Amino acid sequence: MKHHRLILFVFISSYFLLCQSKLPKKKCVNVGYCDFQQPPCGVCGRKINLTITAINNLNAPYFNISVTLVNVYQRRLSSMMEEAANKLSSFRFKLNYYPNLGYSIDSINDLVKTNERYWLLTNNGAGDDFCGIHNYVPDHEEEIILLYSPSSFG
Repeated sequence: MKHHRLILFVFISSYFLLCQSKLPKKKCVNVGYCDFQQPPCGVCGRKINLTITAINNLNAPYFNISVTLVNVYQRRLSSMMEEAANKLSSFRFKLNYYPNLGYSIDSINDLVKTNERYWLLTNNGAGDDFCGIHNYVPDHEEEIILLYSPSSFG
């Protein structure tokens, strides 16, 4: 019996040390990178509440869709978006993976990014892209806003 308790203690200790040491130490800032690294154990962040809102005020059909996730494990935003789509079928999105950069939003509800327009990722209404969906890990009670916006490259 002692042996089983020791194994369980080692397993739980390893889990918390490994996962907690790999969670983000600070929020992303407007410097073009994030310091988050996905822990090898996968989903092991704390449980959080998160709202994801997609807004299109530029092209018909216009929409403003919000999904609130309650008591979900903290992890990369791209994974949280999957969970939001599973919860609310009217929230659909497509991502594209770029080597060395990560995922980018190609479309939300069939509204595709172009040279003139793209999906701006903000948190709690802040105006700038703070980092991409591939690297960003939301905090508890955060609101992520995906805003269809004019591109400065077009």
